Amino acid sequence: MFDEYLEIANGDVQIANALYRIMEDLAANGTGMIQEMAQDVVEGGSLRAAFFSGIYAEDIEGPFQNFWKAYQEMPAEERLEVQTQTREYLNTQGG
Repeated sequence: MFDEYLEIANGDVQIANALYRIMEDLAANGTGMIQEMAQDVVEGGSLRAAFFSGIYAEDIEGPFQNFWKAYQEMPAEERLEVQTQTREYLNTQGG
């Protein structure tokens, strides 16, 4: 199962670990269809299959599109700050 996370993270163990922890958190604390998807994945289902499943597409696509639009509209300095904060978060996660 972790091989799939590594593949999605392009071999970056730190990102793969963070992705797995995020799925665990969503499985425990998420809501609705996102929680259901995360529970399925944490119990051994394929993250890739769940992500591309039409069942969860609407629940995933909307929030991601909102994030991506906002990220693209950020000034370069703000995008750099988001990237820095993300790296710091990953570093504190012990990945």
